[in-house]
Amino acid sequence: MKMNKFLFTYNKKSREKELYISDKKINLKNPSNYKMGYTYGNDGEYIKVNITETSVEIKNDLYSSHPVYIYEDDYNIIVSSLLVDIISNKNTNTSINSSDIYSYFAFTYLPNQDNTLYSNIRQLKYNTKLIFNKKFEEIQENQNIFLENNDNKLFDSLVKSTVNKLKGLNTIDTSLCLTSGNDSIISLFLLKYLDMNFGTCTYGFSNSKDIIKSRDRHKLLSSNISREEVLFDNIKFTDKELEKFSSITGGITSYSNIYLLYFIKNMRNRGYKNLIFSDHFETTRKIITLKDIKENYTTPKEIVNKYFINKDLYSKKEKSTLLTIKDPYQFYLYERVSKGHFYKNLITSLYGMKKITLPFDFNFLQNNYSYIKKTGELTYNKILSKLGKDNVKTNVNHNFSINNKIFLSNHLDFFMNVLQLEKDSDISEFFNIKKLRSKLSSNTLSSEEEWFALRLLNFLVFKQINKLKLL
Repeated sequence: MKMNKFLFTYNKKSREKELYISDKKINLKNPSNYKMGYTYGNDGEYIKVNITETSVEIKNDLYSSHPVYIYEDDYNIIVSSLLVDIISNKNTNTSINSSDIYSYFAFTYLPNQDNTLYSNIRQLKYNTKLIFNKKFEEIQENQNIFLENNDNKLFDSLVKSTVNKLKGLNTIDTSLCLTSGNDSIISLFLLKYLDMNFGTCTYGFSNSKDIIKSRDRHKLLSSNISREEVLFDNIKFTDKELEKFSSITGGITSYSNIYLLYFIKNMRNRGYKNLIFSDHFETTRKIITLKDIKENYTTPKEIVNKYFINKDLYSKKEKSTLLTIKDPYQFYLYERVSKGHFYKNLITSLYGMKKITLPFDFNFLQNNYSYIKKTGELTYNKILSKLGKDNVKTNVNHNFSINNKIFLSNHLDFFMNVLQLEKDSDISEFFNIKKLRSKLSSNTLSSEEEWFALRLLNFLVFKQINKLKLL
């Protein structure tokens, strides 16, 4: 059976168990199976909750694409797909881990550790099963996606997985998310190659490159294939909507991603059930190095110098994290993907839709990793060539569909109040809240400052809603 969220509680002493699926209490005496996401064979993007006659089992996928959070103290274990459902639970006691604040704001997640930003709460590792019976067991299945593979049938594995994921889906209620970037163009040509006539959809401001370029790209398909656009030009969110987004995401991501939530709700209201994403085809066109991670996936120095109070501490946190990275490719997939982009699967599932990520396939990712590691050659153009597209112009300067300046301006009063409440709070020991508030008020934030502000503001709103203190 389908689920869009779950909350499971387990009392260590009495061994009493309670399970809520989509806010409905489940009778644990009746064996049943629930699933969020999709599966094909042993692969997929999912969370499974299985009820047997003697136990409750919770299992995630190879990539931890759907977040599973675990709270544990001396008395209770609470497991949920949403941080807020744990933190707001009467049986939990949670604060903000002050020792992790700079680590989080360096990467927008906590790399190479299971802990979250909130005390006593950790994130389930990939490919792991939780078993609650007379005792609690946590078993990570030994299937490492980065073992070398001598089979370099890269294109074949991509084609096979795409067919397996999409077969049986209706073209009426399934759409490919198309942008101006380099990843979705592979998906477009791949679906065309396979004669899969799914429509395309794009969201953004009407003058954004994503909207303009994706219209041209859609014309590469047959004229009868559907096209959907969700435009943001006149969208202004209410305070309650802003608070709800922060609550859903646990304060962990940028506020600009609220537009994704609006897009998904809009597509659902238009009758769509499945959205095809192309995230992380980037692994085919970039050899990810430690230098690349430091320069492109951490907070810019300009921001650190302006807004971080203890710069030496920040530098130590960033450096110590980078030292833990043994394999940048593995880091990219398991850290940036599962933790940095968790909100996409979370939001699509929460609103009753299915997110299907074409590059997420065990054999394809393994073949891609093996090929690049052995040859030193990227696979992006190799795949396009197999699709009969040898002369595709890649987009070097892809710009996002969201205008952060407009978003901040439209909701200025709300965000100014949020910062006002924090200007002398415990969080002001870590960030220069007064400076940020002044620049936000005068509309003089640079694009990098806007990017930082939207991450910080989402975190602060969640902190305030749940009355969280620093530990």
